[in-house]
Amino acid sequence: MRLEDAVKTWLMLVALQLGASGTDAFYTHQANPRYEQNPIAKPFMGSTAGQVAFFGGGAALRIGLSYALHKKHPKIADGILIEGTGENTFSAVYTAHYAK
Repeated sequence: MRLEDAVKTWLMLVALQLGASGTDAFYTHQANPRYEQNPIAKPFMGSTAGQVAFFGGGAALRIGLSYALHKKHPKIADGILIEGTGENTFSAVYTAHYAK
């Protein structure tokens, strides 16, 4: 794969990660915080600032780790963003459907 194609793929995955994280944050913010299933996230769900810190920090961690690995381990770097996108998408759909 050419470098330009790899960069385009990585940027697309970053955009998907940010979109999924933002969607998850939106639906979690709309729901009652007591429905949060993630024990790590639960302490952050009591305030908007906590939610921003949790979802923003999680996305930043995944993107930063992916960026750090993208030169030597591009498949692992892409896998980190794909996992994050999948996890946030599942959580957003679950929250939108069940936690009303």
